Amino acid sequence: MIDPTIVLAVEQVESGGKWWVESPSGCVGVMQVCPRWSKFKRRQLFDPNVNRAEGERILEYWLTRAHGEWHRALAAYNCGNAGLEGRCGQSYARTVWSLAYPHAKLEQGKSAEKPNQKPPVEKPPAGSNNATDNKGGAA
Repeated sequence: MIDPTIVLAVEQVESGGKWWVESPSGCVGVMQVCPRWSKFKRRQLFDPNVNRAEGERILEYWLTRAHGEWHRALAAYNCGNAGLEGRCGQSYARTVWSLAYPHAKLEQGKSAEKPNQKPPVEKPPAGSNNATDNKGGAA
């Protein structure tokens, strides 16, 4: 299973989280799944749950092909075998990774492990009644 943080970052880069988006190349939905890669019909891919499941399946495929190296798997999700071979998609991979893990650098040769350190959690001042979410990261 792919880390949901990565899935959400891919969705943001691919479609801005919009289920109705269709690219000029025919990819559709939140994760911009290409119908030729899917067992589902094109119209079914506009369902965010179907699209997300297919996008995760495709990302797992590329992660396996990339031997757990995220920079290659994300590049391949973006542009296929050329990304796997390092000929394109590096900027895409860095963008997705920086959205998912803003405090961790994506490096070549790294396995599919999550970053070891999370950003420090800011705590409200003592006596404060602040009920906001202070987990850090982008909203």
